[in-house]
Amino acid sequence: MLHLLSNAVKYNRVGGTLTLTCCEVKGHRVRLTVLDTGEGIAPEKRPDVFEPFNRLGRESSTTSGTGIGLNITKQFIGAMGGKVGYESELGKGSSFWIEFPQYQNTLNRRSKPSEPDKIAEDPLLSVQGKVLYIEDDVSHQLLMEEMLAQCKGLTVLSAHNAEMGLAIAEDQQPDIILMDINLPGMSGTLALSEVLANKALQHIPLVAITARAMDSEIKSGLEAGFKAYLTKPYDVTKLFNVLRNELV
Repeated sequence: MLHLLSNAVKYNRVGGTLTLTCCEVKGHRVRLTVLDTGEGIAPEKRPDVFEPFNRLGRESSTTSGTGIGLNITKQFIGAMGGKVGYESELGKGSSFWIEFPQYQNTLNRRSKPSEPDKIAEDPLLSVQGKVLYIEDDVSHQLLMEEMLAQCKGLTVLSAHNAEMGLAIAEDQQPDIILMDINLPGMSGTLALSEVLANKALQHIPLVAITARAMDSEIKSGLEAGFKAYLTKPYDVTKLFNVLRNELV
């Protein structure tokens, strides 16, 4: 979404508009559309829209870009079971859309919500505690907060760097810390060492959340003292399993 919105701004006209819409489509799917009023895409260039490193003739323009954003967007959307497409009219603008299967909240679809055994099985209902998430990427931070908000028993604290996170941890004493490895300033690995050496914090389990997914990196992280090692993009099931194991 950020890339589609960025493109709609960069390739718009002066005084143009940007419109974001959301609607249901056939097959129980939700479509998000970003509509701009830019120059549009010429018919002969449309087959190359999702080709990597192809800027459709804008290579010599003053607008910055690499030509890989739409290709990466398409790959991510496809990996999540979604679709991406567009429509364009030369001289009037373009509309790019993404769509996904409609989310079904299992908590609202339970036929017998009073059955204690079934309720206890749902990690969203059983997890309780205070979670501190240390992450410098605002979009990842907001996404994590939205996921954790599904569990009413969780209190979520956030920090955008390790230094701030450690200060919050000492003051608030969270039950678990989720931490990105590649942080500005003090890295997540160094912050782990600080926590393990601090008597006021060393009892708090730390979970690494990072894009580094090589087996050797995961092994090193666990050996260093992380309770678990979760990789991006987020696997919600694994995340809540870790929280349930550490907090319940």
